[in-house]
Amino acid sequence: MKPPETGAYRANLRPVQLFNLAFGVAIGVGWIMVMGIWLSAAGPLGAALAFAVAAMAMLTIGSAYASVAIEHPLPGGEFAYARRSFGMGAAFWVGWFLAFAYVVVIAFEIVSVAWLARELVPALPAAPERGFDLPGLAIGGSILLAVIAFNLRGARAAARLQDVLVLLKILLSTGLIVAGFALGDFANLQPLWGSHESGSPLRGMLVVLAMAPFFYAGFGVVAQALGDVQTPATIRALPRVMVFAILGTMLFYGLIILASAAAAPRQIILDASLPAAAAFGFAFGTGGSAEAVLILGLLGLLTILNGLYFAAVRLIQALAQNGLVPGAMGRIHASAGISVSTGIFVALSSMMLAALGKTMLAPLVNITSMAFAGVMGVVCAVLIHQRRAAGCAPVRLISPAIGGLLALLMVAVTASETFAATEAPVPPEWIVIACAVLVGLLLRSMTAKRWRGHRPNDFRSGENRSGEN
Repeated sequence: MKPPETGAYRANLRPVQLFNLAFGVAIGVGWIMVMGIWLSAAGPLGAALAFAVAAMAMLTIGSAYASVAIEHPLPGGEFAYARRSFGMGAAFWVGWFLAFAYVVVIAFEIVSVAWLARELVPALPAAPERGFDLPGLAIGGSILLAVIAFNLRGARAAARLQDVLVLLKILLSTGLIVAGFALGDFANLQPLWGSHESGSPLRGMLVVLAMAPFFYAGFGVVAQALGDVQTPATIRALPRVMVFAILGTMLFYGLIILASAAAAPRQIILDASLPAAAAFGFAFGTGGSAEAVLILGLLGLLTILNGLYFAAVRLIQALAQNGLVPGAMGRIHASAGISVSTGIFVALSSMMLAALGKTMLAPLVNITSMAFAGVMGVVCAVLIHQRRAAGCAPVRLISPAIGGLLALLMVAVTASETFAATEAPVPPEWIVIACAVLVGLLLRSMTAKRWRGHRPNDFRSGENRSGEN
């Protein structure tokens, strides 16, 4: 790797801050809502093992990410890697679906923030039975504005916010896990395996595995942050950052699953609308522990919003600087270190999707698991391409090949679950994917003349010296 030029970066993120970006995005609020699904389908042991199996796959894929990023620490992350190995056409689709996934998840978190806030503060305006939830959008939008305010102060401010939120999240989750085991009953862990309708424990584990890419996708955010890294030592630390982020995610989900299952009898958990909160509330015998779970979920939402907004803005900037979206979205503001127009676009797009509500967003969120897993497979293919071009020994192709196959397997498992979860001839997820492809084709045709004659822009974040596309 060639060391970066002095002053080429607008921030100097450290390895611990890269870890906090990854870990903060991986641990959100979803586990509070789907804990019942996990325990019903796979049981506590099956669900924990499913996350452990997924972690082994993610370690292989994370290794590929680190190897590619060390060689090419460029803004745009996966988009930039695909562009260098497979050309602008393939890179466009990688960037398009990854940006779509980021914005969808941000929108879902906006809706979830309002939902959690109402659970914690019942005096807040309730969601209307019909029509748009304007009060909910106001609640979620105000939190997003706070996150944007930190990001407009630069990458360092956004990273420091993430540091504080992740520390609070680790402390609170550690207390809940310890309390769940200490106050619960290990007899509640029975049955260790789930009761999937097929009668197969393996089939129940597959239900959890299908969701795993969504819950492990945090380490990919690191790729978008490398334009804000100053020192080569931090770039060289990427393998350790990836390993710690993936193992930390596995440890959290494995322990929180087991602690939740031990905290209360299984049926109490399965009957609750918020299974994890009900489990810890039963163990403590008070509502305070349930509120602690909701606060932990709110912290998770904040770290996801901050991390994904950080990543989405930088990815779309890279697309603009390569002629794939309007050039104005690639112009970097001198003091903010990001494109203000891109920041506004991400915020407005997320709010528009959030207006659809949680029910309409659910299929979109399911798509993000396939998008994240598919992009992971592309990164593994990039590493294979680079090593073959460099004349590396065949043995060095084994690890990324395994990672790519595992990523494709995760796409296949998630895709099969979309058909298993509905009786409709065509699952809503695939209708949305078809629409996204059509919009992408339209955008690609509109920008084709621009990017075909465009010289790739490899400037670091904030270093577009020309100030234009």
